[in-house]
Amino acid sequence: MDIQVKVTYPDGSTEETRVQVMVTPNQAQENTPRYEDGNTTPGKPVTVPQTGDEELPPVSNSHVPTDKMPEG
Repeated sequence: MDIQVKVTYPDGSTEETRVQVMVTPNQAQENTPRYEDGNTTPGKPVTVPQTGDEELPPVSNSHVPTDKMPEG
C-alpha cells in the first residue's frame, strides 16, 4: 500500500512524498500455541505439554495472570 509521508530535514525544510509499505503479520498472528489440560495439588508444580505449533520464536513466554489462577 502507498502512504503519504511528510519528511522534515535537519534544516527545517519539509517535503511530502509517497512511500510504499507492506504490513506483515506479527508473531502472535503467525503462531498458534496450545496446551493440554493439567492437574496438580495445591503448592505442587505441573508440567503441561504444548500441543500447538511445535516451533515458536525464541524467547517465547507464557504465563497465567494471577487474577486468572484457580483457587486452591
